[in-house]
Amino acid sequence: MLYKFTEEDQSILKGVQSVMKGIAFIYGKNCEVVLHSMEHEDRAIIAIENNHVSGRDVGDPMSDFVFKLLEDMSTADEPFINFFKNTTLSKNELKSCTTLIRNNKDRIIGALCINMDISMPVKDFFSDFLQFDSEKYSGTKNAAYTQSTRELIDSSIDAALEIVNRQRGLSSTERNKAVIFELFKKGIFSVKKGVEITAEELGISKFTVYNYLKALKGTEIE
Repeated sequence: MLYKFTEEDQSILKGVQSVMKGIAFIYGKNCEVVLHSMEHEDRAIIAIENNHVSGRDVGDPMSDFVFKLLEDMSTADEPFINFFKNTTLSKNELKSCTTLIRNNKDRIIGALCINMDISMPVKDFFSDFLQFDSEKYSGTKNAAYTQSTRELIDSSIDAALEIVNRQRGLSSTERNKAVIFELFKKGIFSVKKGVEITAEELGISKFTVYNYLKALKGTEIE
């Protein structure tokens, strides 16, 4: 199972590490996320988040349980093993899931393991789970989850109009420029049909939108 990694293999596992941080962040401090590399069995753990859950660290070997699990999974069609029960050395119960990571030759190069400590009180779990990074994203209110490009652009225009309409005394031209400025900051005009749909909703020509954008791109946007 173990072999010398290529640069591409290393790059794949490096990309997984950024995903790990997101998983650990959203599920909280009681969710351990572990990345195992198949290159070196004796120091298989190459990244770990919330390692206090199991007490392991980077450079630790793969456990016999995980090694056997990966051997069993390597011949199966499923890319991951669904939730199973696990136990730490301190006897804490974990709800775990392991996902295989393969390279472009379908060789297993790693495994991403997620271990949720389910021995904690429920109120402690939700207290941590419902925390937000409000300081970093204090200006963020609602994300627009849409099903089509049209819905995305329409919802963005509505949001821009809500902001612009708070400014009183604007002429229709000033209003349209302000709306386009807000959409420009959000990157809406990099979306296909962004210019056409905006022009339609604002009741102006797409050439007018292009002219406003040309002026904006010549100005440094803070």
